[in-house]
Amino acid sequence: ADGGIALLTNGIGAITGTQPQIWLPTVDRGRAGVWASDRPSSAVRIRGIPTVHLNLTNTAATGTLFAYLYDLDLLGNAKVITHAPVTWIGTSPGNRSVDVPLYATAYDVPAWHSLTLVVDTVDPLYFEENASNGAVTIAGGSYVDIPAR
Repeated sequence: ADGGIALLTNGIGAITGTQPQIWLPTVDRGRAGVWASDRPSSAVRIRGIPTVHLNLTNTAATGTLFAYLYDLDLLGNAKVITHAPVTWIGTSPGNRSVDVPLYATAYDVPAWHSLTLVVDTVDPLYFEENASNGAVTIAGGSYVDIPAR
């Protein structure tokens, strides 16, 4: 998963009014985690700042993660609702909790679509602070806080 191509993605989005999208089965599960919600029978109105709360284990002293919240349809097409990076620098290696406030949004998820969270370690839109061959494990107790109305 990624936020798109620098300058191009946001420029096209500004002209056409469309969000970047991916086909979710192409996300590399070797470097990204994917979680999908149930598919509600009515629309979900998101208004505000979704926040991802991650409990991480065995992390390096420095690292970066990218969190993406998607609108996933029945065919596997996923539109970016919002996303954000998070970096920790110069801390002790080990376990940590990280809160990732995603960018504010006003988005209506259609009925029978799934809210899907992808947490990745690379994104071409951003520099990252991950060690080569490093690993991050997302532990139990992690969750997403969605401001739904």
